[in-house]
Amino acid sequence: MEAGAYNIVEKTTAYPPYPTTLSIIEFLRLAWREEPPPAREITVTGLDTLLATIPPDEQIQVAWFIRNTLQDVTNLMTNRRQTVQFVVRGKIEQGEQKIFEVRQPGGDFINLSAIFGGRLYQKANDWLVAPLWI
Repeated sequence: MEAGAYNIVEKTTAYPPYPTTLSIIEFLRLAWREEPPPAREITVTGLDTLLATIPPDEQIQVAWFIRNTLQDVTNLMTNRRQTVQFVVRGKIEQGEQKIFEVRQPGGDFINLSAIFGGRLYQKANDWLVAPLWI
């Protein structure tokens, strides 16, 4: 994993989770309170699952909420050189206009670029990286 960054990976044995794992809800709750995660390296699960449960016409608002929450804790995360591994269940793909998405098992697409922005880049077919300053 790339240290001091957000790493988005497909759920495979190639990227074992860190010892400290949080759900997306727990992670966002800490971020909302501007509290540091319990370890410098953490795995966060459920991001794509959460977005997949939101009606399609509301997904962009939830994605922007997550993005704004992450932006609010950028200084905290950067000062700690926080490494966050988001594990997604679907397949990472690059969609139209170079937007990164996760294709869910049911065929729906979740827009990752709406959360992590234009600085999101691909390290491998199943691994994306975004700086903490999104």
